[in-house]
Amino acid sequence: MIVIWFIAACVLLGVGISNVGHASSLGQHGITARATVTQNQGWGRFAVRVSYPTAAGQQQGTLDTPQDSTSYPVGSAISVVYDPASPSVVSLPGSSSASGWTELAVGAALLVLLAGFGARSLRGRRRGAGLEVAG
Repeated sequence: MIVIWFIAACVLLGVGISNVGHASSLGQHGITARATVTQNQGWGRFAVRVSYPTAAGQQQGTLDTPQDSTSYPVGSAISVVYDPASPSVVSLPGSSSASGWTELAVGAALLVLLAGFGARSLRGRRRGAGLEVAG
């Protein structure tokens, strides 16, 4: 079970780092475009699929939304910001990397808890084996 929690913590850290990096890149180099919502179901409760023009042609991306995805009807127009170096990375203008920081914090907290649990478990095993030195 500990291994599963460790893997989950590492995945959260990786996703958080990626999301913070994408948000930073969009903030520095993002290009604003007019997108059309192509799907508002099947991508999560707070995500829609959008299509938008880029220098290389039409691009599709998954857009995280602050409201329920059904608030964005299929065919509706919306302003987005995309990363010219990775055009499928898309966000709403002015959106922050809050979710990335949240994922980083949860992943780090899980690792700290697992480290504490591991140290406590190891201490208990040493006591049970009579190996701990009084000090």
